[in-house]
Amino acid sequence: VSEVYIDNVRLVVASEPPFDGGLVTNGGFEDGTSPWLSGVTDPIGADNVIDDPDDAGNKVYFRNVTSGDPNQPFLFNLSQRGLTITPGETYELTFRARSSVNRTILAGIGLSGPPVGFDNVTEEVSLTTDWQDFTVVLTATGFGDADSRVLFDMGAAVSEVYIDNVRLVVSSGGG
Repeated sequence: VSEVYIDNVRLVVASEPPFDGGLVTNGGFEDGTSPWLSGVTDPIGADNVIDDPDDAGNKVYFRNVTSGDPNQPFLFNLSQRGLTITPGETYELTFRARSSVNRTILAGIGLSGPPVGFDNVTEEVSLTTDWQDFTVVLTATGFGDADSRVLFDMGAAVSEVYIDNVRLVVSSGGG
């Protein structure tokens, strides 16, 4: 038995901080399609940014890969160019992804084309039908400029591919 005094009680919904894509702009696709590209020149279509089927209200990149060629995975591509990649620097690329079937895609960084070419470094990652978080550490060995890009090549196999929360930062090292 006692007296209880309560004052200034407040209940608030904590807001999630905005997604930080590092060198990437709109890595969470919440602002639509810009500045994402199919290849290095063609903007992705409005049908490529959808509500996440597993999380209504969360926008994600979607691509229905309708033909597959293991020798030309770049024929179905997601890129964002205009990123400054420094030759010899190590970068950490993080993202979430899934597919309609178990399959692989290439994730990486590279040049956006002439005058040098499409030099790049990629890593093959294995997607499943469940969302997974990926971290890929990439070193820009022998390439880099102010019009470099982050890239995802997904044309090696037929499937639906979903990508979200793309982030590229200079690696802090360590392990």
